[in-house]
Amino acid sequence: MTKMATQQPPEEKQAAEWEPLAPAKLRRVHKCYEHGKELMSAQKKYDFNYVHTLLAECAASDPGNADYVDAMLDNLKAKFDNNRKKGKGRGFANRGALKKAVAKEEWKDVLQLGVDALKSNPWDASTLRALANACAAFQFIETEQRYLRMAYVGNPKDVEVARHCARVLARLGDFDQAINCWRRIEDIANGDKEAAKMITDLTIAKNRRLATGEAGEEGPADQQEKQADEQKQRRTIELTKRQRLERELAEDPTNLDAYLALGKLLLAEKRYGNAQVQLTRALEVEIEGEPRVRQQLEELMIHCMRNQAAIAEQQAAQLKTSDAADQAKKKRAELNEVQLTIFAARSQRDPENMQLKFDLGKGLRKAGRYEEATEQLQAAQADPATKAAARLELGECFLALKQYKKSLQCFQSAASGAGEEQLDTKKTALYRLGMIAAALKEKDLAKASFTELLQLDPEFKDAQARLDKLG
Repeated sequence: MTKMATQQPPEEKQAAEWEPLAPAKLRRVHKCYEHGKELMSAQKKYDFNYVHTLLAECAASDPGNADYVDAMLDNLKAKFDNNRKKGKGRGFANRGALKKAVAKEEWKDVLQLGVDALKSNPWDASTLRALANACAAFQFIETEQRYLRMAYVGNPKDVEVARHCARVLARLGDFDQAINCWRRIEDIANGDKEAAKMITDLTIAKNRRLATGEAGEEGPADQQEKQADEQKQRRTIELTKRQRLERELAEDPTNLDAYLALGKLLLAEKRYGNAQVQLTRALEVEIEGEPRVRQQLEELMIHCMRNQAAIAEQQAAQLKTSDAADQAKKKRAELNEVQLTIFAARSQRDPENMQLKFDLGKGLRKAGRYEEATEQLQAAQADPATKAAARLELGECFLALKQYKKSLQCFQSAASGAGEEQLDTKKTALYRLGMIAAALKEKDLAKASFTELLQLDPEFKDAQARLDKLG
């Protein structure tokens, strides 16, 4: 068997970032999956290669979805009549590219090339281990285990496969299975020093964990019963919110509220790939006409791209190069474009929602589409909750369009109309009002604006310096 560069699970490194798919692409991918499953169930013999093309695209596009990976592997096993010998010795054209991607830890390329490579031999250990490592890099634990299990079953005497499985099982805290893997390595490779050491270390770790539930002076039966009760109670107490939601979904896979709550939690933790996996599953149980899953997928995409833009801006500030600055600008533009598309779709779905009109108008203003922005922002003034903020954004639009009088009037209206809960809006409006009034030679209005602003926030930007300059 041809071996790639030494593959170690990337467990010590920070998780790579998986960019979520757009809701439309997610739906297309899921339709490919459903079509592939239909063809597999229709008859015993079918076009295995065509179905692999469908399911490999699913597994590469959404690599954390265990259903997609299971279906892809099941199809390939059927293609070869579940006979490992039929796949043995088969090569594939892009082995060199896959080896290079593994060596460089370009995990997205590994996922794409790896699923394509399995078409020739679904039990190829080096390919399956490469795919497992790619999933581990993105913290897709379920699919990491799927690929490793396939490698282990297909290559029961491969020491490196067993070693890989043992390390992953130990990482996940499954000490018994990890110890079994190391014992198998001892059987295959007599005198393996690492195996002996790991069996000892894992046995100690296992016993230490069990020791936390030891009882007092009761008899053996009483001790066991008490220990079981204490462990059960401890597990209940120690369950995190995420674990509780995962348990709910295990008990009821149609629980849409649990999917949404788990997706929201993962989103807050910036585990974007895992959040997408849960929300993709939620699409299957979403009630028609209820857009909550779609909305959360939209939020996922915005958060992910916002995070990328923030990272690019941080790098630009640190590197201070033109390339880094261009990349930050590009990421910010991409974020704004995605937001515009999402806000426009939401506003169209709910035309009476003024907050959506405001979000769209603000996005259009940031994109430099001032006339389109004014239309949305003027409509958003109809809601008292968004009126002041909409007037502030309108002021920025008119300023960009060099309609200075209108801009001044908007800033003045925003400052006077902002309530106590809109303090930031009020401060920004007063600052902009002072600047425009000073530029238009309306000195008294400018002084009054900066004075009021400084009463609210004595440290606001350069407001004091601007006031002093007015004399």
